[in-house]
Amino acid sequence: MTIAVTKHVFSQDSKVDEYVLSNTANTKVYLTTWGVRLTRFVVNDSKGKSRDIVAGFESYEKWQESLDIDNPYFGATIGRVAGRIQPCDEVEINGRHCLLTENQPNKVSLHGSKHGFDKKIFQAHLHKQSDMSSITFTYVSADGEGFPGEVELKITYSLDNDNGLQLKYTGRLVSGTESVLNPTNHTYWNLTGFEEPTIHNYMCQLLATQYMATRTDIPMVPNGELRSVYGTKLDFCSEPRRIGDHLETFDKNKERGYDHVYIHNDQ
Repeated sequence: MTIAVTKHVFSQDSKVDEYVLSNTANTKVYLTTWGVRLTRFVVNDSKGKSRDIVAGFESYEKWQESLDIDNPYFGATIGRVAGRIQPCDEVEINGRHCLLTENQPNKVSLHGSKHGFDKKIFQAHLHKQSDMSSITFTYVSADGEGFPGEVELKITYSLDNDNGLQLKYTGRLVSGTESVLNPTNHTYWNLTGFEEPTIHNYMCQLLATQYMATRTDIPMVPNGELRSVYGTKLDFCSEPRRIGDHLETFDKNKERGYDHVYIHNDQ
């Protein structure tokens, strides 16, 4: 068992590669050049049993089949801007109209829509390090891919020997005067390797004292108003809390549970 980064072809047409980060604990992290997806995270539990603790599909072709039904964005890099923008046809940056496309009802553009980073092929660069396996993926988003300005995004994944996985995002404006960049990762985790079908029993703490309220007429679209989490069902800041405690108490006709924008507390 050694620190290593290996590569193999992920798609039948050989256009998409998959890289595997491994460490001395025999943990393996699988990443594709297509949308920099975290497709598998295989780790041994306390009894030595190997578990894949992220949601995904075994092949590129099965992933494509799922997109014809719905797009869960399993493991994908999201951008240029994560989240929902509405109305997507009325956005301007520095006086320039943005060419955002609707991919949800009511003129909502979600996760970059058709120009999203989840659909792009990134270039991979391996790093030689003695204490961890590491790889950087790079994509240059052209001027007009939804937003103005040519923007470069670099994402570095590093796996250490304590099974710590670090993600580092670096963005820069290559050309143009102004743009926006707010990427994220969209991995779904289940630390039991899906022996338990839900994560309701997990304890969670978020160092976020505020969240962004959403509109009442269009579900899950932020309205820009910041509210305190204290005294609400969204308070994961005061102390660690079981995720399933309040899930069944939300009004499903008006609320989408914990799915909000949380504001990180720098303190």
